[in-house]
Amino acid sequence: GAIDLLADQMGTTLWRVVFDMEDWEATNDNADPMLADDSYYRTIYSSAKFQHLWGTLRYLNQRGFSHGIAISFMGRVPPWMGGSVINAASEDEWVEMMATFVAYARGVEHVSFEMLDPLNEPDWDGLEGPKVGAVQYARLLHKLAARLDALGYRDVRFLGPNTADLRAGVSDYIPA
Repeated sequence: GAIDLLADQMGTTLWRVVFDMEDWEATNDNADPMLADDSYYRTIYSSAKFQHLWGTLRYLNQRGFSHGIAISFMGRVPPWMGGSVINAASEDEWVEMMATFVAYARGVEHVSFEMLDPLNEPDWDGLEGPKVGAVQYARLLHKLAARLDALGYRDVRFLGPNTADLRAGVSDYIPA
């Protein structure tokens, strides 16, 4: 398949595995973003929508790739979080959604990856990813890093900012 061609004939060692859309938590699991409802998330992450992602990651791992894999999330968040934006009141809920993804991927599916690109083109139109300004972007990543560290996933690195406009990334997002 395509992975074999890229790995064997082209020597690819870096992998961007895209998952679209960032709307999988259609309804809030509960009112406490610090207490994830494991059965709710287990139902989501064991669904057909995620099986292709787990299969791709598992195949890359079987081929000997675990370093150099970035999971890149695209698209809008659920409407209750803001849809084309992440409402300030929903930031911790977004963090919970991302953290449960990492915990399920590592703890249940046992797939290895080292990078997470949690927000695609946050400077753009709110369609390729939620529109998130530089200050909010930095705040979200800080909250997510703290949550992943607390869960024991200190080795997950962030890839980004994955801005549509390189100038915005360099002048606004990276300094923030």
